[in-house]
Amino acid sequence: MLSAFCLCGVLAASAAADDVVLKNGLTLHGTAVRVAGLTSAIAKQNNGGPVPNSSFWMIDDGVRRYFVFRRNVLQSEDVADLGSIVSFKMQQEKRARTAGFPSVGGFSSVQPFDEFGRRTVTLPTQKGVIPVIQAITEMRPDYSTLDSLTHVWEYNIDTRSLPTEVVQSIIEKSSDRNDPAERKAAVLFYVQAQLYDEAREELRQITERFPELKDWCAEYQRRLDEYVARRAMNEIERRQAAGQHALASQYAQKFPAAKVSADVSRRAQEIQNTYEQALADRDRVLMQLDLLQADLPPKQSDRLKSLRAILHDELHYELMDRLEPFLRATEDETVPAAEKLALAYSGWLLGNANAIVDLDETIRLWDARFQILEYLRVDQDPLRDQEILKELGEIEGISVERAALMLATLPLPFETTRPTAGELVEVEVPKVQEGPTVRYSLVLPPEYSPAHRYPLLVVLRGQRSKFAGEAKWWAGDETRPGWAQRRGYIVIAPHYCADDSGEYHPGAAEHEIVLRSLEHVRKRYRVDSDRIFLAGHAMGGDAVFDIALAHPGIFAGAIPIAGVASTLCRAYCDNDPNLAWYVVGGERDRNTLEQNSGILNQMMNHGQNMIYCDYKFRGFESFVEEQERIFEWMQSQRRTPLKEVVKWEAASLRKTDNRFYWLEADAIPDRFFPVIVGDKLPRPKTYEGSIGAKGGITVTHPGNKTTIWLSPEMFDFNNRSEVRVNLKYVYHDYIKPSLEALLTDVRKRGDREQLFWARLDL
Repeated sequence: MLSAFCLCGVLAASAAADDVVLKNGLTLHGTAVRVAGLTSAIAKQNNGGPVPNSSFWMIDDGVRRYFVFRRNVLQSEDVADLGSIVSFKMQQEKRARTAGFPSVGGFSSVQPFDEFGRRTVTLPTQKGVIPVIQAITEMRPDYSTLDSLTHVWEYNIDTRSLPTEVVQSIIEKSSDRNDPAERKAAVLFYVQAQLYDEAREELRQITERFPELKDWCAEYQRRLDEYVARRAMNEIERRQAAGQHALASQYAQKFPAAKVSADVSRRAQEIQNTYEQALADRDRVLMQLDLLQADLPPKQSDRLKSLRAILHDELHYELMDRLEPFLRATEDETVPAAEKLALAYSGWLLGNANAIVDLDETIRLWDARFQILEYLRVDQDPLRDQEILKELGEIEGISVERAALMLATLPLPFETTRPTAGELVEVEVPKVQEGPTVRYSLVLPPEYSPAHRYPLLVVLRGQRSKFAGEAKWWAGDETRPGWAQRRGYIVIAPHYCADDSGEYHPGAAEHEIVLRSLEHVRKRYRVDSDRIFLAGHAMGGDAVFDIALAHPGIFAGAIPIAGVASTLCRAYCDNDPNLAWYVVGGERDRNTLEQNSGILNQMMNHGQNMIYCDYKFRGFESFVEEQERIFEWMQSQRRTPLKEVVKWEAASLRKTDNRFYWLEADAIPDRFFPVIVGDKLPRPKTYEGSIGAKGGITVTHPGNKTTIWLSPEMFDFNNRSEVRVNLKYVYHDYIKPSLEALLTDVRKRGDREQLFWARLDL
């Protein structure tokens, strides 16, 4: 086998590239050029006018091409000198090769790489399953080239996706291990590839083998320590942001302060000091509560005992800011004990900016808290609903505004079992009359706590995977945490189709299962509803296109991977112009890009916040290399605020696609939505909504019943409102916020980030 493996040594070349910075903060690195479209056919279409059109940036990093619309680019900068990129180039013996594959399906099997950088994969084709021998012909720190020894087929993969033992083997076999210069090159390669443990081991071996290079190795070891420390510092901060404070504190305690620069060491120490101060403040809060309550009259003191126990249980590092007014007041001896305690217990309910000093009023707020929690737990009991609302209305000082503040701080209404981090559990949602059975698979991140707001990733399986497999692809498991766990995401995989289904059917049941799974998990786990993402592979990607476009105002981003936008999406593609998209595909995946290009081109030309990622010469795959970049992109995405959707227009081809942002239509005649046959679409029905600055509301929809939900973000309740439905004036009066509207909506949807204060039924 060695005779077929020619060693071509170490190569070094200066690299030049571009950094394209998007408006969402993400930076794409590669060779950037302006192009007219995603495909040559689309480019020709876009250039149909007299003025040349180059509306898109294409950024090629060697493995993939990113396409973004020019208006979504903040700036593009040349990076002329990145230094010398070390690479290892090998000449692999090629047999008599047959023609390549214009379309590449998923691999049937993949053997691991051997020590010479070869592997065999099998591809299903019309002629049966074909074995293909692939070999690494060049290995750079950023990507490696795979060439087929049996077929004409070459493409690049991320070097970091290769097993480290394969990388080490290729370096050892393609370089002279007795040449100090080539050993140095290996160190540089490992550093550039961010394989720092391997670089450290290489330095150790060089020091032993070449004592004369001791000083060079010591200098590189110092640099390596700094690289590792900065990466560790970034990881500590990411763990903090993910709510994984025990891990962040543990990492900060073990930080090698003596081996790194002063600024990095100082950042680590500041983080550790913050955690230590929070622990000290927590102990001080509990001690002061006990001391101050001892100074109260027995009636008030007894009443506060149960509140103190609740606060003790709920006290958490991230919630300490609610007690800032109380902590400041404890140092002031002129403030009475009752006022200090009022600051503590009211701040806990309303937040530090709204803390009050009246203890009796504070106790009434806690009475209201208990009633609100019961209301959120009650379901299908109208009599009890009215009893609770009546009791709330009789509590002095309770308003819709205060209830909204309390909803942001309330514990979850339902106590539920918390699986360990990475453990996959299956959840069944209580069945509703005439509705489909709803189940979802769930994975929680490390250190899950209801005190932290978690982004949610809703993932839809492809035809070749299981629901549990899709969840694990994103989240990993207990022993091998994936990116979702590392970045602090809750992951659910709704069972949106039959277990043996191999094709997505865009029907009402599939949508209902996804949306009800989302509502269910929001009531039992602390989900940040402004950061919910919908993702899926293959037919799950098909579903992502359909569901995300059909329900604007729910998701912060959509991530279809190897998915196809159905013909329905032609009508729906402008429904949510603010939704962010990260679309991933392979250049040789069936005719997927040709099918999607028209819809994607329309969305991008209309200014949609979209990245299209096209893996060069790759086929129908999961594209695991893209995970890290997808999570980086998700960090900057948020759902569109209500104040930005006071005017909108949407299309619907299904009777059940009847809620858009703040408008819901019911009693819709069946004749408006005929059965869709094949690719021929009927004319979609239009939904429109507009809220004027002076309170005028205009809506259009095909239903006979109208429900309008209003929030102070989008509507001034001090204005008298004129409401026009389907060109008819149907309401002329003030619209008043109500506790019933506020609490009923939260109970139904579980959304605590977008609160509607009023509901108008017409």
